[in-house]
Amino acid sequence: ALENYQRASELGDTTDTANLDRLMRIHSQMSELYIRQRLPELMLEESRIAADLAWKIGDVRSALILESRKCYALYNEKKYKACIAEALRLHDLFVLHGFEQDALLKYSQCIKCCLEMGDFSNAKRFIDRYETCKYFKEKPQNVVGGIGALYRFKGQYYLGIGYADSAGFYFQKANSFNEKRNNLLLNYKGLYKTYALKHQADSVLKYTQLY
Repeated sequence: ALENYQRASELGDTTDTANLDRLMRIHSQMSELYIRQRLPELMLEESRIAADLAWKIGDVRSALILESRKCYALYNEKKYKACIAEALRLHDLFVLHGFEQDALLKYSQCIKCCLEMGDFSNAKRFIDRYETCKYFKEKPQNVVGGIGALYRFKGQYYLGIGYADSAGFYFQKANSFNEKRNNLLLNYKGLYKTYALKHQADSVLKYTQLY
C-alpha cells in the first residue's frame, strides 16, 4: 500500500490546484499506515505534508485534524505535559475556526495524559468537558474509539480513585461498544485491575487471560 501511495504522490502535479486535494488524502493515508506500523517520525512527516496541503486548499478542519497527530507522538513518547499543552492549543484553534465539537474531542488526549500521571482531579474535569461533545450522539464515527472510549476513561478514573464497583460498571459498558482489539485490550486490562482491587480471583484470572 505504501509503495503505491508513494508512486501516486510522485505522479501528483503540485502546480495544479485541482490535484492538491488528492495529494492531501494520499499523504494523510500514508500517515495512517505509519501509525499502524508504529513509525512516529514518518507519521509526523506525512501528516505535516498533508496538513500543509490542506491549508493550501482551505480545508481548515482536515488541516487541524492532521496537526493533531503530533499529540499521538507526544503521548507515546510519554511527554504528557507537552501533549496536554499541544491538545489545548489545537482545541483553541478548532474553536477559533468554528469547529466547537471537534475542539471538545481534543480533551481525550488531556484525559489520557492525566490518567497516566495519576492526576485524577484534572482527568475528571476533562472527562466532564469531553462528554459534552455532540458527536457521541450525532456523529459517533467522528470519535476515535466511539462512545466506548468515554466509558473506558470513566472506568480508568474510578479505578484510579479506588471506586472498584463504578470502574467495573464503566469498563463493562465500554466492552459493549468497542469491537476493535486495541480497545478491548484496554478494557480487559482495566477489568482485571478492578477485580484485583475487589479480591475476586476468578474474575482476575478471566480478564487476565482475555487481556
